[in-house]
Amino acid sequence: MRGRGVLSCAIACAVTFMTMVGRPVAAQTADAALQARRPARATRHLGVRAFALVEAESMLAADTFGAVLDTHVFQARGGGAEVLNIWKGLFVRVAATRASRTGSRVVVVDGRAISLGIPLTIELRPVEFGGGWRGDIGQRGRGAWYAGGGLLHQVYRETSTFANVGDDTDTTFNGAVIFAGADVRLWRFIVGGGEVQFRTVPNALGDGGASQAFKETDLGGAVARGVIGVRF
Repeated sequence: MRGRGVLSCAIACAVTFMTMVGRPVAAQTADAALQARRPARATRHLGVRAFALVEAESMLAADTFGAVLDTHVFQARGGGAEVLNIWKGLFVRVAATRASRTGSRVVVVDGRAISLGIPLTIELRPVEFGGGWRGDIGQRGRGAWYAGGGLLHQVYRETSTFANVGDDTDTTFNGAVIFAGADVRLWRFIVGGGEVQFRTVPNALGDGGASQAFKETDLGGAVARGVIGVRF
């Protein structure tokens, strides 16, 4: 009888031990199966994104451009390129756009702009040199968000058909830009997306004309941009 009791106790201990050992093994097996079912994240590698773009910029000097052009919004087209994943999500970019609008030279009297009937064309050619950080959207990296900033080199031109010597302007200014956006892979290497920017080019205006009358000095603005291109 005593021998049977010892045997029963041994069997019970063995069952308990196997249960305790088996539970972690089963859990590890279940975790491994779950990981196998999860889609793997895309591997980051050095890449390139080249894009064409259209954008609208609402100028900070709204009264100045509104007086001359009857609008303070410039529509532009251009393009750019980025080198991606330099280190993890780090990227660098260069981009350029061109916008042009025609209005009339004005004189401001008591805060009111009076047209002189002299056609005036204003041209903006901003060039961006910047960088930022990209992150994947979704497990497969089909989409991405990004944000960054950089330097802005702004070419500013005023030309008029009946301009006197010194009336036309062709100059450049330096400023800064910050941006954020997202893109998604549409088909194979084709990507599309949107971006918003804020540009500042301080002390570029205000030395004369309407900008001096309205006390506006910044040639920057808020930008909404659509992009389409290729990403490798």
